[in-house]
Amino acid sequence: MNERINILLVEDEEAHADLISRSFESTTVPVSLTLARNLNEARVSIAESVPDLIIADYILTDGKGTELIPANREEPPYPIVIMTSHGDEKIAVEAIKAGAFDYIVKSTAVLDDMPNICEKILLEWNYTVRHKRVEKELRESEARFKSILSSLYESAIVIYDRDGKIMALWGTPEMDKRYGIRAVDAIGRSIREFVPPDQAEQRLGEIRRVFDAGEKMLVEYMVVFPGGSFWHESSLSPMCDANGNITAVVGFIRDITERKKAEEHIRMLLHAIEYSSATIVITDTKGKIEYVNPKFTRLTGYTYEEAIGSNPRILKSGKTSPEVYRELWKTIKSGNEWHGEFCNKKKNGELYWESASISPVKDNRGDIIHYIAVKEDITKHKKMEESLLQSEKLNSLGTITAGVAHEFNNILAIIIGSAEVLEGGFKDDQELKRGLKAIVKASGDGAEIVKRMLTFAKTELSSSDYIFVDIGYLIKQAIDFTMPRWKNMAQSEGIKYHMNTVGITETPEVFCSPTELREVFVNLINNALDAMPDGGAITVATRCVWSDELGVQSEKAKISELKSHSPPRRTGELKGDFIEITFADTGTGIPEDVKKKIFDPFFTTRRPHGTGLGMSVAYGIVMKHGGKIEVESEVGEGTIFNLSIPIRKDVVPRVVPSEPTREITTNKLHILVVDDKEEICGMLNRYLSKCGHTVQAVDNGAEAIELSMKEDFDLVICDLAMPEVTGYDVINALNGRDKRPKIGIATGWGEKLKPIEAGTLNVDFVIKKPFNLSELERKISDLASLR
Repeated sequence: MNERINILLVEDEEAHADLISRSFESTTVPVSLTLARNLNEARVSIAESVPDLIIADYILTDGKGTELIPANREEPPYPIVIMTSHGDEKIAVEAIKAGAFDYIVKSTAVLDDMPNICEKILLEWNYTVRHKRVEKELRESEARFKSILSSLYESAIVIYDRDGKIMALWGTPEMDKRYGIRAVDAIGRSIREFVPPDQAEQRLGEIRRVFDAGEKMLVEYMVVFPGGSFWHESSLSPMCDANGNITAVVGFIRDITERKKAEEHIRMLLHAIEYSSATIVITDTKGKIEYVNPKFTRLTGYTYEEAIGSNPRILKSGKTSPEVYRELWKTIKSGNEWHGEFCNKKKNGELYWESASISPVKDNRGDIIHYIAVKEDITKHKKMEESLLQSEKLNSLGTITAGVAHEFNNILAIIIGSAEVLEGGFKDDQELKRGLKAIVKASGDGAEIVKRMLTFAKTELSSSDYIFVDIGYLIKQAIDFTMPRWKNMAQSEGIKYHMNTVGITETPEVFCSPTELREVFVNLINNALDAMPDGGAITVATRCVWSDELGVQSEKAKISELKSHSPPRRTGELKGDFIEITFADTGTGIPEDVKKKIFDPFFTTRRPHGTGLGMSVAYGIVMKHGGKIEVESEVGEGTIFNLSIPIRKDVVPRVVPSEPTREITTNKLHILVVDDKEEICGMLNRYLSKCGHTVQAVDNGAEAIELSMKEDFDLVICDLAMPEVTGYDVINALNGRDKRPKIGIATGWGEKLKPIEAGTLNVDFVIKKPFNLSELERKISDLASLR
């Protein structure tokens, strides 16, 4: 004790105070002794300077010495020793309970030995204080440790010996509850008891390697508790004593069960994606590709490396309209899922069809961070769909072939009869003109029939086939096309059909494929005719349903009332504006079980004559146009088909400017006519010569090429389909000349002339047979004006 010790003596007896004071005079320890006669003086002294030790008499003039004991007994700032003149056990117990550090009985020997007593008390006091502080620090440290463990729900600390026995374990009450075992109950048990038997030696080996190598190790393993099986991740570290010897291994354990489940879930998803038969593409919010699955690379021909970082527009074929892409981005940017179809292009240029579902991927805040596309190759389905559509068209054509033949027989009768009459002579020009006019009109009627049949049989459809068309006009075309069956053929069988169209009202044009909708109408008319083998009435009606009419119930005609030909009206369920089209017949009606399957592919009640494709194709066409088709029928009371086609206000109609009427000017040209039909050569020679041109005509391609080498022609009008040397051969020869003439094609082919329309053959105009001679002269005039 080298520092000065401050002792406060509280004693009201003078003799005792003097004796204690003198005892400190001979001590070698520096001591500062302060004397207080009562409690009040003692409190003043303590307030001025906190002593290291207080020695207080039990009985003082103003109270008891125990009143100086501090209220905070956990950490008192100084020890207090209580003195009494008489040894009283009750007083001693009372003093110690009050918080006195010691209790002494006054005597001459004790008072004289007070310095030694004080030294021992201070030594013991310092030891006790340090011990309490260490205990407190340990308690606080343990509390902090438990708090940390409690905050780490999935963590624990375990200490193993070399044999894997658990020497200590700190966990949390939550883990005890989850695992079904208390941490304290695991102490003293081997790790072998908590891992699957086939993993026990591996776990023990890991602990021993840490003992032997003295290096840390991170391991993952499964544990089995009463509460179930769990996955642990443990960081094993050596624990050394003061001499650096490894005495144990400490493991910081994290429960990774949920992570393992998530990893397994991700592995399953990844496996499903990698081996999926669907194409899967993930992009960022700008559309840059971040992932494609193997199906994508196999289908498109692009490697994974080529796709990553690119934009899906590398697949664009130009066959999908820009409106589709605009609608796609509008939908997914708003957080919704988009469904649709694309016609895309592979790396090698091959086209293919995909049905796609594109969805936004959002983070926890709901912000879009990715887009994912799941696409299915539907190329075969599309081709099959086209084949089915064409099959149904051909079936419909076959149904009315006899009627068409009847119409052509009538036309041929007019032409042949008129020609024979004129051949036998005529009285004057008026009779000649009447006969020629009948021939020209009959020929025009035949050309119109051929045109309708070619339009109906058309197979190729593209976005350009969608135009704004009057529904009433398409219905009229369908009625005209089926007329040979419901009019002429019916008369030959002695029955009669009535086609009631008074209910067709004026409606806005719809954006549609005229070819497809016309096919639907033709199919409905043919079905109605089949349902009325003994004749009957077909009622066709249209009306426009506007948005403000939605929810307003209109009267609906009963099927029994259709015999009066009153057009039925019904309320649609589509949202927005649409045109409602109704086809009703007075036929045999449809049974309930048949009505449920009427739109199913290949379902028919007319085998072997029916294919069962007509109504399914019609259903598909109407759905593709965003509309609806429904059927109402009662056996013996007829059938109603209700179609709803939306009015597309978001599509701007394509406006084709009309050509101004031009006066035909006739410049004298040197013209070569090439056609394998001598009659056509002769007719064109006579007409063009009459117009003032110099004309030469040949009936084969070889002669045309030879003649063109000898003479210079201003214009060559050439047929395509000729034996041996074709029109294509003639065109190639003419295009190879230094002085190339103008070239016009006159052909009876109604299909696309691919080499010419693709630009591989250079011609100046194409005119389709049969044509008006005035139309031909207009084209010649246009060419002559460019010379």
